[in-house]
Amino acid sequence: MRLLSSLVSLWLQEEAAGGEQDALFHRRLVDVRSLDVPGVLLLIRLGLGPVGSSSKQQAEQLARRASTRQRDGLLRQVEAAKLRLQRELGRYLVCLDSDTADLKDRLYQQMSRDTAGAQRLKQCFEKLGDYPEWSGDLVRELQLFAREVTANRRKARLLGSELDAALQDPRWEAT
Repeated sequence: MRLLSSLVSLWLQEEAAGGEQDALFHRRLVDVRSLDVPGVLLLIRLGLGPVGSSSKQQAEQLARRASTRQRDGLLRQVEAAKLRLQRELGRYLVCLDSDTADLKDRLYQQMSRDTAGAQRLKQCFEKLGDYPEWSGDLVRELQLFAREVTANRRKARLLGSELDAALQDPRWEAT
């Protein structure tokens, strides 16, 4: 927003000084940089639009595009947090038993127990919204993890700090 304000200021100064070419250059920079919603709204308020005769329509179109991009970016952040949680959940379950054949069943069994770990798994289930779908790639990654994890690392993972970190990932707040 600060950059956009600076560009608008430069643009207006150049126009006032009669530097048509420089003013046009800065106006085009404003057009390119104004894809964020606050920037587009600032241009509309100032009565300054993208180069062309229908500046309000173009500015509204830019605002819609920026809003869509912003929403898509937020959804991608939540998806990344979800993938992280699913991966950490899978690693936790693999640390309980190296077999990756039925992770959903193992998750259900572990959530049914009366332990602190079960509470953490229930939180994972709630965050994910359902039993996770374990893709073939993720299952292969978990199988590799199960083969390579040391006994000490397995015990440390079962303490749940990695799951806690994935549950508290700030990207969950993106929605």
